[in-house]
Amino acid sequence: MGRKKYTRIIPKGIREGYIEKPTDEEMDIIQMAADSIIPFDGGRNYLVKLLKGSNAKIMKRNNVQDNDYYGTLKYLKMKDIERRVDWMIVKGWLKLVQPWKQPIIRHTEKGWKKAKKLWAEKLVKQMEENLNAFLEGIKNKNHEIKHELLDKIQEDKITSLAAALMGWRKIGVRKVRKKINAIFRDWEQN
Repeated sequence: MGRKKYTRIIPKGIREGYIEKPTDEEMDIIQMAADSIIPFDGGRNYLVKLLKGSNAKIMKRNNVQDNDYYGTLKYLKMKDIERRVDWMIVKGWLKLVQPWKQPIIRHTEKGWKKAKKLWAEKLVKQMEENLNAFLEGIKNKNHEIKHELLDKIQEDKITSLAAALMGWRKIGVRKVRKKINAIFRDWEQN
């Protein structure tokens, strides 16, 4: 007996065209909230519930109250959040893939570039406000996000983060240390 094949599930709102363009701030929130659920294969409905701040059993079971994006769009109705998420999917910022029964959210290439930039901005703020939390959390970040952050620091010439970079250099992997050294050399030359 072979494996059962699953047909691609197209969410109803997407197919019928009932989508709504989110504001720039809402786009950033949706992109980062999606990034936070990608590691554990969250789907479209899960993303909508997260953004609304739902008290559904699955949300309680996964302790999403600790998620930075839990309830960030609670001022919108569930349908409005759904339409905005659908817009992000239709316009190529997010995509649905279906490796098994339920479709799950993933970044598109364009969406991943945006998410990396958003992560870099968030991490720069964290470096300025709470260096210890930054140094503890940066170990678990995707290497592409780390390099995006270092590129942002170098391009924007954020010399106020020199002490933070020195702390990061002590715990970073070889490629990170190499990039940090290049940033310091670049700052010395200018």
